[in-house]
Amino acid sequence: IPSPGLLTAARTPAVVLSALTAALVLLIGVEARGLGVGLTAGLLLAAHPLLLLHGRRAMGEAPMLWASALVMLAGIWLGRRLAAGRPGWRGWP
Repeated sequence: IPSPGLLTAARTPAVVLSALTAALVLLIGVEARGLGVGLTAGLLLAAHPLLLLHGRRAMGEAPMLWASALVMLAGIWLGRRLAAGRPGWRGWP
């Protein structure tokens, strides 16, 4: 059985990424439909039992959720940028 210090060191990134995922989902909701939807989505994810269960374990769920939310947010931003007639990634400020 690992020591408590090792468990804490292994679990800390998962907890941080879980919290960041909730923040990214909030931003996705704001970008999609406004502040009300963003707050609702972020709070629902932050209070979801599966996120609370797996978000504190040193496993792969938290990084996968964070990366998925980050890609979705980047896709929304890029799509809006392209729809506005601005260049894609190469013209990114």
